[in-house]
Amino acid sequence: MQYPIANYAVERQQFTQLLDDNGRLRILMLQGESGTGKTCLLENCLANVPPQMHALSVQLRGKDTSVAEIFNRLGRRIGWQKLPKLSTQLSTFAGDDDINWQSNVSKQLRTALQLPDLNRRRQNIIDVTDALFADVQNLATPTLLAIDTYEQATTELDNWFNAQFLPWIADTDRVRVLVAGQKVPQISSDFRHCASRYELKGIADAEAWLPIAQALGHEIPSIDFLAGVCAAFQGNPSNILKFIRLQPRTAVSAQPGQTVSINRVRLRQQMTTLFDLQDLRVLCFDLDVDYENIGESGRKEDKVIGLITFMQRRGRLPELVSLLRMMRPNVEW
Repeated sequence: MQYPIANYAVERQQFTQLLDDNGRLRILMLQGESGTGKTCLLENCLANVPPQMHALSVQLRGKDTSVAEIFNRLGRRIGWQKLPKLSTQLSTFAGDDDINWQSNVSKQLRTALQLPDLNRRRQNIIDVTDALFADVQNLATPTLLAIDTYEQATTELDNWFNAQFLPWIADTDRVRVLVAGQKVPQISSDFRHCASRYELKGIADAEAWLPIAQALGHEIPSIDFLAGVCAAFQGNPSNILKFIRLQPRTAVSAQPGQTVSINRVRLRQQMTTLFDLQDLRVLCFDLDVDYENIGESGRKEDKVIGLITFMQRRGRLPELVSLLRMMRPNVEW
């Protein structure tokens, strides 16, 4: 279940452009201090990745993630059978006498990319990177690599990512990159034309937080009260959200059999905030609605709009609201 998010509309729109096959954006970087909502924003973005896209999320927090691990996870996510040039390169490292190298690709990657001989090690990393990008050029769908807490990247990973991986992105439309952290790579001339970088400063606008509080089912005395909270926490999303969760719950909403006045705008906002794509799939199953045929795309908001429209046209909107109340009983629908 993804966390609710207030504002950061520009950054979320940029992520939508990142996924656009015809767009120029291929690298999106989100930098901000602790508590500014980087991870929440990243998770919100990833929840809207089309299911057919190869998407890999890597969390560096508390780990010494190696270049070899990144390649191993990319290979598993995409499928080694779709990466023949990379597989051939790895078999070259293994040698003709090792006919079982494919049974333990991760071990072979560690062996080849973590050699004590730094010159051979660097050359192996270059060769593997070249092979990967030669393969992804032939993939039918793009691959998205999302990295969180980038400030904890090892020196070797940081060097490879900046000097080899990101410059390669400029020459392919088959790979997209999303990076979040207190520190993110600088945009160089090699990939400036296809990259954007945003500094997250927090969200101090009380009007952006009010719908979140309402969607979570917590009472807020007034917009001025909430504005004071936002100012006190200097727009820090993590602290503001914690404070909202400490507020009293709203009154229990009407029961399914009662008459309800349905506000489509509010319904869309609440469903988009409180439900992820898997929740929507369950909703459609329970309502006997074909999930694949609603919405103009696989994006969550399109699915929400498609479901609301479908139910309204058939006079079944109260049925949808009743089910929403069952799934989220503490929310006022």
